[in-house]
Amino acid sequence: CKGNVYKNKRVLMEAIHKQKAEKARDKAIADQFEARRAKNKAARERKAVRRAERFSQGGAAAEAPAKPAPAAKK
Repeated sequence: CKGNVYKNKRVLMEAIHKQKAEKARDKAIADQFEARRAKNKAARERKAVRRAERFSQGGAAAEAPAKPAPAAKK
């Protein structure tokens, strides 16, 4: 690598700190994203288990509760 890129040591240190902070911020965002994905996956699995239980107990009637038909407008 070619040297003399930064004006002085202070500017070099600021650039290093800025890069480290950006890297830490990106890692934190990635960790939050992974946690959210894991949480959503667990919720989907729990929902699938509940749905399977409901089907095994009550059949299709438990899945689709009867809704009154909307009144026809004239």
